[in-house]
Amino acid sequence: MFKMQGKKAKHIHISEGMSLYTRDRSPFYWGYINVDGEIFKKSLKTDDKDEAIKLLTLWKNQILGEGKKVLAQNVQKISSSSKKTLISSTKPIPKEK
Repeated sequence: MFKMQGKKAKHIHISEGMSLYTRDRSPFYWGYINVDGEIFKKSLKTDDKDEAIKLLTLWKNQILGEGKKVLAQNVQKISSSSKKTLISSTKPIPKEK
């Protein structure tokens, strides 16, 4: 039976939510990242496994960094809109007679 020599593994688990995989028609490794259920995939444009792992780690750090910025922006938006809602819906406390 014919067996292909030197064929890369289809899927390589790196860590929780991070893996490398190959596609049949591409010589490159592809990265897969799962952050809180959001899936990210892209070609890492390298056929070297060690380089692909480094690129995948850098990419994950970039995604996590952007996520923190977006989260901070959302918190600021929520905070300012909550203040407006709180101020507009607050009624003065009636004085006791």
